[in-house]
Amino acid sequence: MRLVRSRSLAAVLAPRFAPMLLSAAGLACVGPGTVGDAGLEDRAATEPPDPDAALPDASSTDVARNDAATATLAARVEALMRPAFDPTPSRLAQCVGGVAVIVTPAEERMGGWGATTLGGSVAPDASTLFQIGSLTKVFTGLAMAQRIEEGAFGPDTRAGELLAEDLRGASASWPTMAALITHHGGLPAYPSNLVDRDGDGRRDPGIDPRSPAAGYGRADLRAALASWTSPSDAPYSYSNVGLGLVGLALQDQLGLESHDETLRRTVTSELGMRETWGEVSAIPPEARARLADGHAR
Repeated sequence: MRLVRSRSLAAVLAPRFAPMLLSAAGLACVGPGTVGDAGLEDRAATEPPDPDAALPDASSTDVARNDAATATLAARVEALMRPAFDPTPSRLAQCVGGVAVIVTPAEERMGGWGATTLGGSVAPDASTLFQIGSLTKVFTGLAMAQRIEEGAFGPDTRAGELLAEDLRGASASWPTMAALITHHGGLPAYPSNLVDRDGDGRRDPGIDPRSPAAGYGRADLRAALASWTSPSDAPYSYSNVGLGLVGLALQDQLGLESHDETLRRTVTSELGMRETWGEVSAIPPEARARLADGHAR
Protein backbone atom coordinates (compact mmCIF):
# COMPACT_ATOMS: atom_id res chain seq x y z
CA MET A 1 0.00 0.00 0.00
CA ARG A 2 1.02 3.65 -0.35
CA LEU A 3 2.07 5.40 2.85
CA VAL A 4 -0.96 7.48 3.82
CA ARG A 5 -1.18 10.75 5.70
CA SER A 6 -1.81 10.21 9.38
CA ARG A 7 -2.66 12.29 12.42
CA SER A 8 -0.18 14.07 14.65
CA LEU A 9 2.86 12.16 15.84
CA ALA A 10 1.85 12.36 19.50
CA ALA A 11 -1.65 11.07 18.78
CA VAL A 12 -0.85 8.15 16.51
CA LEU A 13 2.79 7.16 16.34
CA ALA A 14 3.37 7.13 20.08
CA PRO A 15 0.29 5.15 21.16
CA ARG A 16 0.10 2.90 18.15
CA PHE A 17 3.62 2.15 16.95
CA ALA A 18 5.12 1.37 20.34
CA PRO A 19 2.11 -0.46 21.66
CA MET A 20 3.62 -3.38 23.53
CA LEU A 21 6.72 -3.39 25.64
CA LEU A 22 7.88 -6.95 25.97
CA SER A 23 11.25 -8.60 26.32
CA ALA A 24 11.20 -11.10 23.46
CA ALA A 25 9.45 -10.59 20.13
CA GLY A 26 10.09 -9.32 16.65
CA LEU A 27 9.30 -9.38 12.97
CA ALA A 28 10.27 -12.67 11.34
CA CYS A 29 9.93 -14.24 7.92
CA VAL A 30 8.33 -17.66 7.55
CA GLY A 31 6.97 -19.83 4.76
CA PRO A 32 4.80 -18.20 2.08
CA GLY A 33 1.24 -17.29 3.10
CA THR A 34 -1.72 -15.28 1.89
CA VAL A 35 -1.30 -11.59 2.60
CA GLY A 36 -3.58 -8.58 2.38
CA ASP A 37 -3.33 -4.88 1.66
CA ALA A 38 -4.65 -2.11 3.89
CA GLY A 39 -5.73 0.07 0.98
CA LEU A 40 -4.50 3.11 -0.89
CA GLU A 41 -6.64 5.94 0.47
CA ASP A 42 -5.22 9.23 1.74
CA ARG A 43 -6.17 10.57 5.15
CA ALA A 44 -6.08 14.26 5.92
CA ALA A 45 -4.85 15.40 9.31
CA THR A 46 -7.72 15.35 11.82
CA GLU A 47 -6.00 17.05 14.74
CA PRO A 48 -4.38 20.49 14.89
CA PRO A 49 -0.63 20.69 15.41
CA ASP A 50 0.75 21.26 18.88
CA PRO A 51 0.60 25.02 19.46
CA ASP A 52 3.82 24.83 21.47
CA ALA A 53 5.72 23.27 18.59
CA ALA A 54 6.61 26.24 16.39
CA LEU A 55 7.33 25.49 12.76
CA PRO A 56 9.27 27.78 10.41
CA ASP A 57 7.31 29.85 7.90
CA ALA A 58 7.19 28.23 4.49
CA SER A 59 6.19 29.58 1.12
CA SER A 60 3.84 27.69 -1.17
CA THR A 61 6.88 26.73 -3.23
CA ASP A 62 8.56 25.25 -0.16
CA VAL A 63 5.40 23.31 0.71
CA ALA A 64 5.12 21.93 -2.81
CA ARG A 65 8.78 20.96 -2.79
CA ASN A 66 8.40 19.20 0.58
CA ASP A 67 5.26 17.39 -0.60
CA ALA A 68 7.10 16.16 -3.67
CA ALA A 69 10.08 14.99 -1.61
CA THR A 70 7.80 13.14 0.83
CA ALA A 71 5.93 11.50 -2.04
CA THR A 72 9.23 10.38 -3.59
CA LEU A 73 10.39 8.93 -0.29
CA ALA A 74 7.04 7.17 0.20
CA ALA A 75 7.35 5.61 -3.26
CA ARG A 76 10.83 4.32 -2.39
CA VAL A 77 9.54 2.81 0.85
CA GLU A 78 6.70 1.16 -1.06
CA ALA A 79 9.18 -0.33 -3.55
CA LEU A 80 11.26 -1.67 -0.68
CA MET A 81 8.45 -3.04 1.48
CA ARG A 82 6.04 -4.62 -0.98
CA PRO A 83 8.41 -7.34 -2.33
CA ALA A 84 9.14 -8.46 1.23
CA PHE A 85 5.48 -9.20 1.91
CA ASP A 86 3.97 -10.19 -1.44
CA PRO A 87 3.83 -13.99 -1.75
CA THR A 88 5.96 -15.28 -4.61
CA PRO A 89 6.18 -19.01 -5.46
CA SER A 90 9.94 -18.78 -5.91
CA ARG A 91 10.49 -17.31 -2.44
CA LEU A 92 11.44 -19.70 0.32
CA ALA A 93 10.76 -17.14 3.04
CA GLN A 94 7.91 -14.70 3.41
CA CYS A 95 7.57 -11.84 5.87
CA VAL A 96 4.22 -11.95 7.64
CA GLY A 97 3.35 -8.31 8.24
CA GLY A 98 4.73 -4.93 9.19
CA VAL A 99 4.36 -1.17 9.01
CA ALA A 100 6.54 1.76 7.98
CA VAL A 101 6.34 5.38 9.08
CA ILE A 102 7.66 8.56 7.45
CA VAL A 103 7.92 11.67 9.63
CA THR A 104 8.67 15.14 8.21
CA PRO A 105 8.29 18.58 9.80
CA ALA A 106 4.97 18.94 7.99
CA GLU A 107 3.31 15.54 8.29
CA GLU A 108 3.48 11.88 9.19
CA ARG A 109 2.63 9.02 6.85
CA MET A 110 2.18 5.35 7.60
CA GLY A 111 1.63 2.19 5.59
CA GLY A 112 0.97 -1.46 6.36
CA TRP A 113 1.90 -4.53 4.34
CA GLY A 114 1.28 -8.25 4.64
CA ALA A 115 -1.12 -9.50 7.29
CA THR A 116 -1.55 -9.37 11.06
CA THR A 117 -1.43 -13.18 11.23
CA LEU A 118 0.18 -15.90 9.13
CA GLY A 119 -2.16 -16.80 6.26
CA GLY A 120 -4.50 -13.93 7.07
CA SER A 121 -5.93 -11.24 4.82
CA VAL A 122 -6.08 -8.24 7.19
CA ALA A 123 -3.13 -5.90 6.76
CA PRO A 124 -1.72 -4.05 9.77
CA ASP A 125 -2.64 -0.39 10.12
CA ALA A 126 -2.43 2.46 12.64
CA SER A 127 -4.54 0.56 15.16
CA THR A 128 -2.55 -2.72 15.08
CA LEU A 129 -0.71 -3.65 18.28
CA PHE A 130 2.82 -5.02 17.87
CA GLN A 131 5.24 -6.53 20.33
CA ILE A 132 8.40 -4.45 20.07
CA GLY A 133 10.98 -6.80 21.58
CA SER A 134 14.20 -5.27 22.83
CA LEU A 135 13.07 -1.75 21.95
CA THR A 136 11.49 -2.13 25.39
CA LYS A 137 14.97 -1.41 26.78
CA VAL A 138 14.70 2.17 25.51
CA PHE A 139 11.58 2.65 27.63
CA THR A 140 13.27 1.06 30.65
CA GLY A 141 16.15 3.50 30.21
CA LEU A 142 13.72 6.42 29.98
CA ALA A 143 12.00 5.24 33.16
CA MET A 144 15.34 5.11 34.96
CA ALA A 145 16.29 8.57 33.70
CA GLN A 146 12.94 9.93 34.88
CA ARG A 147 13.43 8.55 38.39
CA ILE A 148 16.95 10.00 38.55
CA GLU A 149 15.55 13.36 37.40
CA GLU A 150 12.96 13.12 40.19
CA GLY A 151 15.75 12.60 42.72
CA ALA A 152 14.70 9.08 43.72
CA PHE A 153 18.27 7.77 43.37
CA GLY A 154 21.45 8.43 41.39
CA PRO A 155 23.15 6.62 38.51
CA ASP A 156 25.78 5.28 40.94
CA THR A 157 23.17 3.77 43.26
CA ARG A 158 23.67 0.02 43.65
CA ALA A 159 20.78 -2.02 42.28
CA GLY A 160 20.57 -3.95 45.54
CA GLU A 161 19.64 -0.76 47.37
CA LEU A 162 16.46 -0.50 45.27
CA LEU A 163 15.46 -4.17 44.94
CA ALA A 164 13.06 -5.77 47.39
CA GLU A 165 14.48 -8.18 49.95
CA ASP A 166 13.68 -11.34 47.95
CA LEU A 167 16.20 -10.32 45.27
CA ARG A 168 18.45 -8.04 47.29
CA GLY A 169 19.85 -11.00 49.19
CA ALA A 170 20.67 -12.95 46.03
CA SER A 171 24.06 -11.24 45.75
CA ALA A 172 26.58 -9.83 48.19
CA SER A 173 27.63 -7.13 45.72
CA TRP A 174 25.57 -5.35 43.12
CA PRO A 175 26.48 -3.25 40.05
CA THR A 176 25.36 0.34 39.88
CA MET A 177 22.23 1.21 37.95
CA ALA A 178 24.43 3.04 35.42
CA ALA A 179 26.48 -0.12 34.86
CA LEU A 180 23.37 -2.24 34.35
CA ILE A 181 21.63 0.14 31.93
CA THR A 182 24.79 0.40 29.79
CA HIS A 183 25.43 -3.38 29.76
CA HIS A 184 28.50 -3.14 32.00
CA GLY A 185 27.10 -5.13 34.91
CA GLY A 186 28.92 -8.38 34.16
CA LEU A 187 25.67 -10.30 33.76
CA PRO A 188 24.98 -12.87 31.02
CA ALA A 189 22.66 -12.33 28.08
CA TYR A 190 20.16 -14.81 29.55
CA PRO A 191 19.79 -16.39 33.00
CA SER A 192 21.49 -19.77 33.28
CA ASN A 193 18.24 -21.48 34.32
CA LEU A 194 15.98 -19.98 31.68
CA VAL A 195 14.93 -23.36 30.26
CA ASP A 196 16.12 -25.59 33.14
CA ARG A 197 14.38 -24.16 36.18
CA ASP A 198 14.39 -27.33 38.26
CA GLY A 199 18.16 -27.67 37.91
CA ASP A 200 18.25 -31.25 36.65
CA GLY A 201 20.44 -30.39 33.67
CA ARG A 202 17.65 -30.94 31.13
CA ARG A 203 15.24 -28.65 29.36
CA ASP A 204 12.03 -28.47 31.35
CA PRO A 205 8.94 -29.86 29.61
CA GLY A 206 6.43 -27.22 28.66
CA ILE A 207 8.97 -24.47 27.92
CA ASP A 208 7.66 -22.62 24.88
CA PRO A 209 10.53 -22.28 22.36
CA ARG A 210 8.86 -19.15 20.97
CA SER A 211 8.72 -17.49 24.39
CA PRO A 212 11.09 -19.28 26.79
CA ALA A 213 10.84 -16.48 29.37
CA ALA A 214 7.11 -17.08 29.87
CA GLY A 215 6.47 -17.97 33.50
CA TYR A 216 10.00 -17.09 34.59
CA GLY A 217 9.61 -15.42 37.97
CA ARG A 218 11.54 -13.67 40.70
CA ALA A 219 12.33 -16.91 42.52
CA ASP A 220 13.86 -18.30 39.32
CA LEU A 221 15.96 -15.17 38.90
CA ARG A 222 17.14 -15.32 42.49
CA ALA A 223 18.30 -18.90 41.92
CA ALA A 224 20.21 -17.83 38.80
CA LEU A 225 21.90 -14.97 40.66
CA ALA A 226 22.94 -17.11 43.62
CA SER A 227 26.17 -18.24 41.96
CA TRP A 228 26.97 -14.87 40.36
CA THR A 229 29.45 -12.31 41.66
CA SER A 230 29.48 -8.75 40.39
CA PRO A 231 32.86 -7.86 38.85
CA SER A 232 34.33 -4.52 39.84
CA ASP A 233 34.98 -3.26 36.29
CA ALA A 234 33.05 -5.34 33.78
CA PRO A 235 33.49 -4.70 30.05
CA TYR A 236 30.52 -4.15 27.77
CA SER A 237 28.45 -7.32 27.32
CA TYR A 238 24.86 -7.21 26.11
CA SER A 239 22.60 -8.48 28.89
CA ASN A 240 18.86 -9.01 28.99
CA VAL A 241 19.30 -10.00 32.63
CA GLY A 242 20.90 -6.66 33.48
CA LEU A 243 18.13 -4.62 31.88
CA GLY A 244 15.56 -6.87 33.52
CA LEU A 245 17.12 -6.09 36.87
CA VAL A 246 16.88 -2.37 36.13
CA GLY A 247 13.15 -2.81 35.50
CA LEU A 248 12.68 -4.81 38.68
CA ALA A 249 14.70 -2.30 40.72
CA LEU A 250 12.51 0.56 39.43
CA GLN A 251 9.36 -1.43 40.14
CA ASP A 252 10.44 -2.32 43.68
CA GLN A 253 11.64 1.19 44.49
CA LEU A 254 8.26 2.56 43.42
CA GLY A 255 6.37 -0.15 45.33
CA LEU A 256 4.55 -1.33 42.20
CA GLU A 257 3.49 -4.81 41.08
CA SER A 258 4.44 -4.92 37.39
CA HIS A 259 6.63 -3.42 34.69
CA ASP A 260 3.46 -2.16 33.02
CA GLU A 261 2.68 -0.05 36.10
CA THR A 262 6.27 1.19 36.20
CA LEU A 263 6.17 2.40 32.62
CA ARG A 264 2.79 4.05 33.07
CA ARG A 265 4.05 5.86 36.15
CA THR A 266 7.29 7.08 34.56
CA VAL A 267 6.95 7.23 30.77
CA THR A 268 3.82 6.32 28.86
CA SER A 269 1.20 8.38 30.71
CA GLU A 270 3.37 11.48 30.52
CA LEU A 271 3.75 11.00 26.76
CA GLY A 272 0.07 10.29 26.15
CA MET A 273 0.78 6.71 25.02
CA ARG A 274 -2.64 5.41 25.91
CA GLU A 275 -2.32 2.19 23.95
CA THR A 276 1.05 1.09 25.25
CA TRP A 277 1.32 -1.81 27.70
CA GLY A 278 4.22 -3.39 29.52
CA GLU A 279 3.02 -6.97 29.20
CA VAL A 280 0.40 -8.98 27.33
CA SER A 281 -1.67 -9.60 30.45
CA ALA A 282 -2.16 -5.84 30.86
CA ILE A 283 -3.87 -5.42 27.48
CA PRO A 284 -7.63 -5.00 27.99
CA PRO A 285 -9.75 -7.74 26.38
CA GLU A 286 -11.41 -5.33 23.97
CA ALA A 287 -8.01 -4.38 22.48
CA ARG A 288 -6.57 -7.87 22.04
CA ALA A 289 -8.29 -8.44 18.70
CA ARG A 290 -5.90 -5.80 17.28
CA LEU A 291 -2.80 -7.69 18.41
CA ALA A 292 -0.61 -8.94 15.57
CA ASP A 293 0.53 -12.54 16.01
CA GLY A 294 4.24 -13.00 16.58
CA HIS A 295 6.14 -15.56 14.53
CA ALA A 296 9.47 -17.36 14.86
CA ARG A 297 11.61 -18.23 11.87
